[in-house]
Amino acid sequence: MSIDFSKLSPGELNEKLKQFGKLSPGEWIEEVKQFFNDSKKTLGKANIILAGKTGVGKSSLLNAVFKEDLAETGVGQPITQEMKEYYKEEGFYHLFDTKGFEVGLYEKIKNDILGTINDRANNSEDPNEHFHIMWYCINDKGKRIEPEEIKFIKSISEKIPVVVVLTQSVKKKDVEFFKEVEKELFDVSKVKVVRVLALDEEFDDDYCVKAYGVEEFVEIVYKLLPECAKAAFAAAQQVSKRLRKEEADKIINLAAVTAGTVAATPIPFSDCFLIAPIQIGMMAKISNLFKLSLSGSFIQSVVTPILASLLGRSLFGTFIKLIPGLGSLVGGVISAGVAGTITKTIGHAYYKVLEALCDEDGNLNDVSPKDLQKKLEDELKC
Repeated sequence: MSIDFSKLSPGELNEKLKQFGKLSPGEWIEEVKQFFNDSKKTLGKANIILAGKTGVGKSSLLNAVFKEDLAETGVGQPITQEMKEYYKEEGFYHLFDTKGFEVGLYEKIKNDILGTINDRANNSEDPNEHFHIMWYCINDKGKRIEPEEIKFIKSISEKIPVVVVLTQSVKKKDVEFFKEVEKELFDVSKVKVVRVLALDEEFDDDYCVKAYGVEEFVEIVYKLLPECAKAAFAAAQQVSKRLRKEEADKIINLAAVTAGTVAATPIPFSDCFLIAPIQIGMMAKISNLFKLSLSGSFIQSVVTPILASLLGRSLFGTFIKLIPGLGSLVGGVISAGVAGTITKTIGHAYYKVLEALCDEDGNLNDVSPKDLQKKLEDELKC
């Protein structure tokens, strides 16, 4: 019975949610598991083409953004003579790595890539199957961009956005080459240029240039991506907490609006279970933003007690007392505003707890279901 509630009309929404009231406790748990398993699909995936000459530092850039390189991303699968696809089944991004660009090969590779972009766009209406962006890497130390490279970048940008990454940019103040590349591409709206030093560079025992530019690069990529790929990229990247928070806020706000739709005609306090499935879906999507691995037992131990508290009114009643301006439920009903506020409260609390459990790299490691459950209940009651 797994449903994307945000896509239903108000009438369909109310009808579907009423079906949940007829489920047994065991069926409830199975339905919750299905929500969490299916929620990954709603985040989509980001399809990224990697291009540039051999040895320009693509692997270092990938490692800085995703904390893994091509070898760790999965087995390469040939797409064309010039391109391989790398991905993990549980991941949120696919990498399409091209052969090293050398003088004389640009036209061939350009035609190959453009043909593949067009084929995907024409053969599938699913935006998750389209190419979303290209990262074109140039070694900043070489201080040279070939005329063929300029033509190639402009041709690709007519189909998808391109981020030109000047890699190994050791000297922060040495921006002449950066300005030259920007000047060559200033009239192309879908191209952005950024300087990056993906890894610290040591020159001797007492001199080291610290990595920089990766967060700026990630922010630029996020802005250029189509809406269908933003959440997946925000979940996959390991650099910017702000992007993950932005996507979580979108999920929470949409869930709050959907819950408000259910209660547009005020529902009895005893029927508060009607908005619980919407909140489960919201928690599932937020979990995926953190790449939280959720087994059946994990889901049952974290979500079921919260639902039980809601359905048993104890925690639900606490919400009503703590949310400013609500006081008590007039006439024993839940209005659209109350339903939305409660949903936001749960969503922001769940996000805050997961964020607090992350390590300094933003990863959730060895999270105990009991620990997460306790912290979430404490956060909701605080």
